[in-house]
Amino acid sequence: MNSKELKLLLSALTEQGWTYEQAASGHYKMRSPDRTQPLVCSALGSNDLNIMKIVIRDLKRSGFIWPWSPKAVTRKVEEPKKGKTTMHVVPPVKEAEPPQSSDAAHPDMDLLFRQLKEARNYAQLAREARDEARAAAAKAEESLRGSEKELEIAVAQLKNAKQAFDETFGAVE
Repeated sequence: MNSKELKLLLSALTEQGWTYEQAASGHYKMRSPDRTQPLVCSALGSNDLNIMKIVIRDLKRSGFIWPWSPKAVTRKVEEPKKGKTTMHVVPPVKEAEPPQSSDAAHPDMDLLFRQLKEARNYAQLAREARDEARAAAAKAEESLRGSEKELEIAVAQLKNAKQAFDETFGAVE
């Protein structure tokens, strides 16, 4: 899907009340204004035409209208007198935004929560790396102490061997 088609699709989503976000992996998560519908996820940045068809199919199943004409929308309306379902052209209805209260959610709340989660994960990884380094350092110190004891034993044996040598061959002078 090229960038022009992607922009057109994302603008149609927004105009119809959908919300979307792009994950770190590049996949888009699209949520219908009707929260009972399932979340639609896809890699829209791909150039594969089949992905575009599959995404639009999944979006339509969740109530998305495509192709989208922002000037007029065709919707099924049931006429009460005849009991028939007919197609009418209805202008798009933009929902009024609810008034902002003092405790309204920050517009970037999802981004902030993701950043907080990533920071916590990074801190946990850093703690684990520190603990592994401490364990390796403790093991190295233990190995060093063992080597120092072996060195002391070897030096003592060398002294004894030298003393025995000097006693044996020292009188030859």
